[in-house]
Amino acid sequence: LQIQSRNQVLNELVMERTTELTRTNDELTRINTQLRTEISDRKMAEAALTVREEHFRAMIENAPDGIVLLGADSKIKYTSHSTERILGYNPAQVLGRNPSDLTHPEDAPELITLLGELLQKPHRVITTQYRFLHADGSWHWIESTINNQLAVKNVNAIVFNYRDITDRKAVEAKVAHEAARAEALLSIASKLNTQLKLETVLQTLCQSAAHALKTPIAMVYLYDAIQQVFNFASGFGLPADYKSNVRPVPLAIYESFKFDGKLTYVEDIQLVPAAYDLISESVVNIRSVVGVNLMRGNQLIGSITACSLGEERHFTADEISLLQGLADQAAQAISNARLYEEAQSRLLNMQALHRIDTIINNTLDLNLTLKFILEQMTNHLHIDAASILIASPYTNLLEFGAGHGFYTENIRQTRLLFGKGLPGKIALERHPIHFIREVEQHLEPQRFNLLAPEKFQGYYGIPLLAKGKILGVLEIFHRSPLEPDSEWIDFVETMAGQTAIAIENTTLLNNLQRSHTELALAYDVTLEGWSRAMDLRDRETEGHTQRVADMTVKLAQQLGLNDTEIINARRGALLHDMGKLGIPDEILHKPSKLTAEEWEIMQKHPTYAYEMLSPIAYLRPALEIPYCHHEKWDGTGYPRGLKGNDIPLAARIFSVADVWDALRSDRPYRKAWTSEKVRNYIQDHSGDYFDPKVVEAFLQIIQPPFSENPPEETPPTNEANITQTLRNL
Repeated sequence: LQIQSRNQVLNELVMERTTELTRTNDELTRINTQLRTEISDRKMAEAALTVREEHFRAMIENAPDGIVLLGADSKIKYTSHSTERILGYNPAQVLGRNPSDLTHPEDAPELITLLGELLQKPHRVITTQYRFLHADGSWHWIESTINNQLAVKNVNAIVFNYRDITDRKAVEAKVAHEAARAEALLSIASKLNTQLKLETVLQTLCQSAAHALKTPIAMVYLYDAIQQVFNFASGFGLPADYKSNVRPVPLAIYESFKFDGKLTYVEDIQLVPAAYDLISESVVNIRSVVGVNLMRGNQLIGSITACSLGEERHFTADEISLLQGLADQAAQAISNARLYEEAQSRLLNMQALHRIDTIINNTLDLNLTLKFILEQMTNHLHIDAASILIASPYTNLLEFGAGHGFYTENIRQTRLLFGKGLPGKIALERHPIHFIREVEQHLEPQRFNLLAPEKFQGYYGIPLLAKGKILGVLEIFHRSPLEPDSEWIDFVETMAGQTAIAIENTTLLNNLQRSHTELALAYDVTLEGWSRAMDLRDRETEGHTQRVADMTVKLAQQLGLNDTEIINARRGALLHDMGKLGIPDEILHKPSKLTAEEWEIMQKHPTYAYEMLSPIAYLRPALEIPYCHHEKWDGTGYPRGLKGNDIPLAARIFSVADVWDALRSDRPYRKAWTSEKVRNYIQDHSGDYFDPKVVEAFLQIIQPPFSENPPEETPPTNEANITQTLRNL
């Protein structure tokens, strides 16, 4: 029993232990299953992480930007493989190096400073640009975005995201260069185009070319199409005496150094004697020369040249392009300056001719006239001396008439037969003779001895002709070469014509006076023609102008005006309605009363007359009537509302004559008044419409009895009709 009892206890213990072991085994199975699941999940996560890492690595290695990580010691501890593509370095070549070691010396200090500031400020981000040494030895522009992530766990670095911007920098530099070039050309063009004096334009051009190309010398030559040479016109960096010593450049020599039809380029002009010999001896050691044409459309007007001294200079395509742009701007400015100077020259010519014409018309002293002509000529043409030899129609002799600018009085001894010496040949052949230089070699012995002390070089002689007759010879002398242009010659020919006129006028004074009288008559006939044309246009006033002009003259004579004042008053009367040319026909011919707007337009005709006639010099003294004939003594007239004696006397006289004729003429809106009625009307309005003194003179002239046919029916006085009549005057 004891054994059974122990066996039973033992069985119970075994069963209990078995149950515990079973339970433990189940737990172990569960744990094992869980571990297997966790291991599988971890392997899957590791695989996904590996894929993502490969993706990120591929993105980093193939991104256009490179990545560099710097430690706190500013040394590279990581660089992406794109470094080799961007900068040519294997990553191993740059690990452990400081980026500033490979940065351009001019940019390294700034980069070091930025990194120092960045170390002090966690998480700060900056972007900067600098030049970095490529593996091939060239400098590349790099743009980096730098982020301080030293404080970020698992990063602990300064992160560089960098990219190569060398091409972008080149484009930016090109754009900036083009902009600077355009701005420079615009500035130069502004300077050139604000100048109207050719000399100043050329000086500005030379200075601008020298500064733009950084050369010590620049020159402008202007082309003479007739002589086919380039003449020196202006320079920069040249001695003061250069112009006087330099020779013209023949077109053939100039063309021999041209490329592409425009560019002249000589690397060493000293190796080209044909060209170097043309340079003034006052400038030595000119070496490289580049020049471009100055073109106005298809017309060659000159060239602009830049030169180096001492050493050869290679001019880049960009510099040549800049010079060409400068030449294009300058060509327009030169043309404008030439046009302005030509206009100024023509104006001065006209003024000189006008002064001479005035002398001719206002003096009978031939010596005084000829002396004045020569003074004008030498001053205006910038010549040293001139003389006039007068021809005798009976002896065929040329004798001294006048001279100016001579050192001695020897010229007064000139006395030559036609055909003898230069003046005699000019008189006989009736053609000019011109010598640029060395005129003394062409003088006959007598004149050579007379003129030797003068040291003349240039000479120009021209016959003085009037109506086919030779009246003398005009001689021009210059103590340096005389190379006139066509405008100069034209002016001399005109002066010669004026001189011939002066000589002829002295001998034919009566003809001159007769011509003057005929001219005055022609003026008056012209004015009368204008007045008739106005009468034809204004059908209501046909014949009115001539009648009122005659009455104006009578009143002027009665009031004691002098002859000149009477002539001007008559001319003014003939032109009094000239301003109505500016009035529309529908207003001018309107039979009924004018509206306020129409009346305002009608009141402008005196002003129109003034504007049309005031530019004509000889009519200005006659403008008082056309401009002021509608002013009234009491100030109620127009266009200026003048009052009393402020109204010109001629206009006050005319206003009475005008009303006298107008009221005695038929109009569509009324019949003509009788002379007596008009006389009474004028008398009644003395002191308000009319000057009392003029009315008094009028009443002395116009006195009854009146010889006229009475109107069929005398109309009653109608103030509206009177107003309409006065408005239509």
